[in-house]
Amino acid sequence: MCPRGGSRNEMANRTTEVLAEAEQTGIHASDVRDDAASLNTALGDLRQAVIRVVRTATPEVDRRDDPRYQVKLACRITAGGQSFGAQVADLSDSGAHLRGAPVLPAGSRGTLDIEAVGFPLPFSVKQSGGDSLHVAFALDAATAARFRGTPAGLAQKYAA
Repeated sequence: MCPRGGSRNEMANRTTEVLAEAEQTGIHASDVRDDAASLNTALGDLRQAVIRVVRTATPEVDRRDDPRYQVKLACRITAGGQSFGAQVADLSDSGAHLRGAPVLPAGSRGTLDIEAVGFPLPFSVKQSGGDSLHVAFALDAATAARFRGTPAGLAQKYAA
C-alpha cells in the first residue's frame, strides 16, 4: 500500500507544481502584453514627434499654410457634449495648438472659444497626445473672413 500512497502523493505534488507554473506563466504573459502595449504607445508618440520635427525643421518642409503665432490665451473647448478649459499655445488663421487639453481622437469635432476672439471657432482634431491638442478650424466662408488676421493681431496685442 505504501507505493500506491506514495505514487498518489507524488502525482498530487506534481499537479500542484504544474498549476503553480501555469499561474506564473499567465502572470508573465500578462506583464509582456502590458509592456508591449506601453512600448507601442511610446513608439507612436516618438513617431509623431519625429514627424513634427521634420515638418517644421525648415521652411521648405513646413507644410503649414498659415503662419503660427505664439500666444498664451485661455480658451474653452467644447466636444462630445463636454466643456474643458485649456490654453492656446499657438494660433493661425487655420488652426491652433492647445495645452492642458483633453485627449480627443483624431477627427473629433468641437468648438473653440477664445474670449479675445469673441465668437466660437469650429474645429476638427488633427492630433492629440498628453495634454496637447492640435486642431484645424472648420470655418465657413463668412467666419473665415471675420477671423482672418486675428491671430497676428492677438500675438501683437499680448506680446506687449
